Amino acid sequence: MAKVFVYYTGGTVGMVPGPDGEHPAKKGDFTKELRRHPELFYKKDGGWFLLPPLATDDCPAKLQVSYKVEEEDNPIDSSKMTPNLWVYFANKIKENAEEYDGFVLLHGTDTLAYTSSALSFLLRGLKKPVVVTGAQRSLFEPRSDAVENILGALLIAGGYCRDPALQLVSVFFNHRLFQGNRVTKYDCDAFDAFNSPNVEPLVEMGVTIEVNARPFPVPNNWLPICDWDSLPDVRILRLFPGITENYVKCVLAGDGGVILETYGSGNA
Repeated sequence: MAKVFVYYTGGTVGMVPGPDGEHPAKKGDFTKELRRHPELFYKKDGGWFLLPPLATDDCPAKLQVSYKVEEEDNPIDSSKMTPNLWVYFANKIKENAEEYDGFVLLHGTDTLAYTSSALSFLLRGLKKPVVVTGAQRSLFEPRSDAVENILGALLIAGGYCRDPALQLVSVFFNHRLFQGNRVTKYDCDAFDAFNSPNVEPLVEMGVTIEVNARPFPVPNNWLPICDWDSLPDVRILRLFPGITENYVKCVLAGDGGVILETYGSGNA
């Protein structure tokens, strides 16, 4: 049996309609809603939610996937994501690394790619699948893409937890799995919201599950999991015609580092 830790952090996937617009579901309601979908919940066994047995038929190991859900006390709007929250998420996963075989992080889509990229470095020595996903429409709404995205993420995190090629941070969205630090959101309206322009999808789920990822050798003592309480202050300075000295000084103020996006060779 594969054990998966599902961590709901916030975002559209868990929003419910209200008189003043959408708002996050009350704590516990998201987990209750998961149980209403037969694709995601077969039965409960000793505190674990089980996926339907047929769900993992296409997974080579044919492991029964079980999972537990933890909901963030105060769900986070992804537009308010910060580097310190990335560290918080990474530490949450590290704290549970011994008990679980894989992890699913449910996240708002606006900054999902930033979070997956950051976690790919913060958890670089974890050697377990961490799948970040969300939805364009809430799990509580009809015609939602949340069910398929959560199911696909659970299959990767659990059904493929023993595949070394998938023991990394990734993003699952609309039947495709992307490398976590090679993905970007490119469409705000379509269910096919994410893409990886320079790297092919690691997995494509259609009539069959096609795994394109290939493992690469990594020494046991190379790139351990980062042990940080906070991330350094790093800014991005992108040069453009008309940039002023005061603008540059404002960006450079502070104790952290700066990433320069400059003109071509000879003009930097």
